[in-house]
Amino acid sequence: MSSPEELSLEKLTISDQPPSVSKRQMLILYGSQTGCAQDVAERISRQARRRHFAVRLYSMDEYDRENLINENLVIFFCSTTGQGDEPDNMKKFWKFLLRKNLPRDILNQMKFTVFGLGDSSYIRYNWPSKKLYKRLLQLGAQSIYPRGDGDDQHYLGIDGTLDPWLEGLWKVLMEMYPLPSGLDVLHTDVLPASFHIEFVDLDSENIANHDKIYARLVKNERITAHDHYQDVRHIEFNINSSDFKYEPGDVLVVRPKNIPEEVDEFIKMMDWEEIADKAFKLVSKYEDRKVPAHWDSVLTLRKMFENYLDIFSTPRRSFFEFLSFFTTNEDHAEKLKEFCSAEGQDDLYTYNQRVRRMIVEVLQDFPSAKIPLEYIPDMFPELKPRQYSISSSSKVHPSQIHLTVAIVQYKTRLQKPRRGVCTKWMSGLRPGACEIPVVVTRGTMRLPISVSTPVIFIGPGTGVSVMRAFIEDQNYLFFGCRYHDKDFYYQEQWNRYADEKKLKLFAAFSRDQDKRIYVQHILRDHAKLVYDILDRRGHVYISGRSDNMPNDVRNAFKSILISEGKMTDEETEKYMIKMEKEKRYQQESLFSFSAPVDIDIRFNGEENRKLVEVKVDRDRRERFPLYFDGETVAGRVTIRPRDGKRLEHQGIKIEFVGNIELFYDRGNHYEFASLVQELAVPGEMRQPQFFDFEFKNVEKQYESYHGINVKLRYFVRVTISRRLTDIVNEKDIWVYSYRMPVEGNSSIKMEVGIEDCLHIEFEYNKSKYHLKDVIVGKIYFLLVRIKIKHMELSIIRRETTGAAPNQYNESETITKFEIMDGAPVRGETIPIRLFLGGFELTPTFRDVNKKFSTRYYLNLVLVDEENRRYFKQQEITIYRRKIDDGIDDGQE
Repeated sequence: MSSPEELSLEKLTISDQPPSVSKRQMLILYGSQTGCAQDVAERISRQARRRHFAVRLYSMDEYDRENLINENLVIFFCSTTGQGDEPDNMKKFWKFLLRKNLPRDILNQMKFTVFGLGDSSYIRYNWPSKKLYKRLLQLGAQSIYPRGDGDDQHYLGIDGTLDPWLEGLWKVLMEMYPLPSGLDVLHTDVLPASFHIEFVDLDSENIANHDKIYARLVKNERITAHDHYQDVRHIEFNINSSDFKYEPGDVLVVRPKNIPEEVDEFIKMMDWEEIADKAFKLVSKYEDRKVPAHWDSVLTLRKMFENYLDIFSTPRRSFFEFLSFFTTNEDHAEKLKEFCSAEGQDDLYTYNQRVRRMIVEVLQDFPSAKIPLEYIPDMFPELKPRQYSISSSSKVHPSQIHLTVAIVQYKTRLQKPRRGVCTKWMSGLRPGACEIPVVVTRGTMRLPISVSTPVIFIGPGTGVSVMRAFIEDQNYLFFGCRYHDKDFYYQEQWNRYADEKKLKLFAAFSRDQDKRIYVQHILRDHAKLVYDILDRRGHVYISGRSDNMPNDVRNAFKSILISEGKMTDEETEKYMIKMEKEKRYQQESLFSFSAPVDIDIRFNGEENRKLVEVKVDRDRRERFPLYFDGETVAGRVTIRPRDGKRLEHQGIKIEFVGNIELFYDRGNHYEFASLVQELAVPGEMRQPQFFDFEFKNVEKQYESYHGINVKLRYFVRVTISRRLTDIVNEKDIWVYSYRMPVEGNSSIKMEVGIEDCLHIEFEYNKSKYHLKDVIVGKIYFLLVRIKIKHMELSIIRRETTGAAPNQYNESETITKFEIMDGAPVRGETIPIRLFLGGFELTPTFRDVNKKFSTRYYLNLVLVDEENRRYFKQQEITIYRRKIDDGIDDGQE
């Protein structure tokens, strides 16, 4: 199918250009984990083609490394994954560059530059790109432009540094490689496609290059209670292949598909129904743009969107750039181009990334866009393979693979829930009805060679899945979940193993009692047993998704070594480091912390201090130590170099910080409190070191708060200054404020009416309430000439952030209950009695540091028989009393 004539796209192929242009060769290599660096690299390749460069674009591992010595101009784009690791599709390339036998001048013919994509809030900010740049220089390559560091914390996002970096780079490149006579830079409205469509007969020969190993689904059952918030599946596959082998700890790679019914709806929305089943082949226009090897050679639109292209992920910036070319509505085109500018990144974030808007929803919002078929492979991302830890042992289950899969579903501000592309598809698979191609890759955890070595497995939640593959002999499992009856994964199996003396099971159920109990607590409860296992040179394996769990577990082991082994803090550090070196303390690498040092911050008396449990997102709560205004914050910092490496630093400091973070204003944190203490002068360390700190009588003028659009935090921050990038670790505290409202607490009396139809008086006993108070009131019906069906009362929290014109208001209903059912009559009185103690309330905040306010309202709603609703709101003030927190100061 041809492209729109006005774009003149057929003139853009390299083969049509003069020979002098084809000599302007450019290689673009990228390392990308989630697709962000790839998206940037593809964007730059389009800009290069507009400038008549002969461009080749590859991931670093996809590129033939042996040809690197022949390249004259290479632009590298490199993201960061984990805690400063290289992306997966760069690891082989990086390993090749690190070979010790490479001559120092092997790349002296190459001109290059590097741009890194990262987040400066992470410890190893842009570490892979910095190492790559340095290594290329060591191998003789010549840098033609300074390395760029993209920072997601920049107020304009990555583009805040990328756009000016590119502007300077193109200026340098166009001076080095001027355009041949008669050629001009193509206008930005001209967008080259990478493929063209060649329609064929349906019975044309189809070359399918699928993975060789197919897995047949035989079981797909939910293993959490149906009233539990999360759907977790136990999935079993049969694999009949003599070539198929796997070891405990290995990972299964699955390629997801889209659900056919949803693809049908998408095709109908795009008005592609008439051509959806016409057969075609994709023919590449460029050497570097090939049809992926696992795709069929003969495709249809329906097959392509069902099997290969993602329409339910959140689109990247390039999608909006492409879409702006194909819309026929000027307002749509203007908005899409604004999204693609550096100045429009905050708007794009609010519209797109923040709410996890899907590609299909964007296309619904911009219906004037008509996408030519040949641009589909460029615009829509490929369905990415997903990795799952195998939860079975080939010795126990030959020719089978088991997975434990948590079905991803969550809410944003959009009405429709967000669902994981792969787990949504997997949840709908029916046993016996499907076979899927799979690949097994090596995992990171391996058992000790001797079967007599005792092993402690720690697997909270779905982290226990990988443990199923290991547990065959006398081992110890510490498992944690929320509820015994709802998400105790593989309970029958663990109990059976325990009965057969193969396993000793210890379980923590965090929500089955008022006090939260986690795996680190039951480790401490069995300190004598745990120490005995460690003393017998036992191994420890940890797997799980909690952010804090690995460090909490490590601290539990340290406390056990102190209490049972009579060690000092310094001795426990050395012991743990030795276990890690000997691979006796392993953590699944997907979740491990890989900084050059471990920084542990402990407050004095932390184990005895009251903890405040705070909801930090929809399904996650954390506990923070409670402090008050004027109270001293003191403790100890432990810094441990990992793997015995030498750590050079330019000084170490600790800060006490109070700041406000506005979610819509990314990267800007407003500090209202900051105290600093120097812990160490510039130097180096090889062994763990300990530093005491004390911030005396610290003023904490505001209460901590975690809302919808804003956070008010207090924390201590340790910074190890280094030449390339600082290493930072933070630990939060929670602060309560007991600022009493001004005197006077009069009752609230109001009249509400609709002329000749309704006249109501309502009264609340006061306007200011403490957090454990009771709202008492009455509602009088003086005139009733409409048929009221029922009446309800709710408490609404309204959060206001920013200032006009950039002011954001968010309302949240804390509770709602019906106070009357049926039609009232004239003269009737309805009593109100509402206890506040059972709800998660905060005090009222008014204009905190001129950044935000949080107010509460009583909202009265009347509903008539025609479902018309009548509202009346009244603001109330809520405050905190010391006596409610167990502090007696004589308050009434």
